[in-house]
Amino acid sequence: MKKVGLALGGGGARGYAHIGVLKVIEKYNIPVNFIVGSSMGSIIGACYAAEMPIEEIEKTASNMSHLKFLQLLDFNFPRKGLISGKILERYFDELIDGKTFKDLKIPLVVTATDIITGREIVIKEGSVAKAVRASISIPGIFVPVKRNKYILADGSIINFLPVNVAKAIGSDIVIAVDVSSEIDSITSFINIKKSVDGMKNFFEKSRYIGKERHGNIYRKIRNTIPDVFKYTYRSLQLVELDTTKEYFYSNCDNNDIIIIKPDIKDIKWYKFNLAGECIKRGFISAVDKAEVIAERISS
Repeated sequence: MKKVGLALGGGGARGYAHIGVLKVIEKYNIPVNFIVGSSMGSIIGACYAAEMPIEEIEKTASNMSHLKFLQLLDFNFPRKGLISGKILERYFDELIDGKTFKDLKIPLVVTATDIITGREIVIKEGSVAKAVRASISIPGIFVPVKRNKYILADGSIINFLPVNVAKAIGSDIVIAVDVSSEIDSITSFINIKKSVDGMKNFFEKSRYIGKERHGNIYRKIRNTIPDVFKYTYRSLQLVELDTTKEYFYSNCDNNDIIIIKPDIKDIKWYKFNLAGECIKRGFISAVDKAEVIAERISS
């Protein structure tokens, strides 16, 4: 039997569609030997790898109202991000009973981005909750996670769907679930980049205005610019250079990669109260590919 890897991509609330895909995987008894998750995909993938019943995962997602989600966010406005992420990490750690990677039933790999070097970092040991926190740390919103020599942020910055990682760890067949939305991501990128570019240009230009008169003022302002701007701008540079989506779809080998793309492009990444709709659409899209998956595994 061929080894099957499940690659779950990022997309914010749209990632709830992964749950619908997992329901189909269980319904059709499709084996899963490896799971690789990026951003929201790391949350759902970790829950499943930790043997959380799919019904419980669905119930937890469906009960996530706007208010409950806000209660998981610690808005203490640190220098490196608006949200520290500690409450969210504790919540998720309790959800999976404090499991580490070695405790998981299904081997799991979580991907994150080192925003200093722009490298994709794979995490497969230690605390699962801390790894997930790194993978979902949207630059400028969540404080990035320091791990060894790396400063880690959202895994989707440079790799929206970690099929390459799933293949690298031994998957013969990869079921790749794409919950991204091109319009949503492009619009957000343009708006954020304009704002950050404006702030950057202001501080850069200020150094030339009256060297003697304003030099000390400029230095004081520059030294108090929160790291959040630095990390956000660096991450936006990485996104701007990223071509992973184009590369992935133009080089996809249909014999060993099966793409499931739920029709959820109209759902905004922050609509966490629409879990039920996302799950339903994920289920529908996966049912359409169930026979193909079964054939590929057995061939």
